[in-house]
Amino acid sequence: MTVLLSGKKRSAYSIGLPSVPTGHAMSYEEAASELNVSFPAVKTLIHRLRQQYILLLRQEVGRTVSNEAEIDDEIHYLCEVLVKTNSQV
Repeated sequence: MTVLLSGKKRSAYSIGLPSVPTGHAMSYEEAASELNVSFPAVKTLIHRLRQQYILLLRQEVGRTVSNEAEIDDEIHYLCEVLVKTNSQV
């Protein structure tokens, strides 16, 4: 996802979401400094990224199930598997 901040296009994923375990994730303060925006702007950006992530995840999972009613159950199962995998590491 690319966003327009301070007149410059930046990859929003380059800030890292603190709630996504992908190595080092920046704090909101670090992200604000890196992107040269205010702390509230970073909070808004991360909220929008999470909403976009949810939408994309639901779309992808929707492609793997036979009907829309199964999406929530499949996502729940995916989360369970991820938690189990993370606890085994």
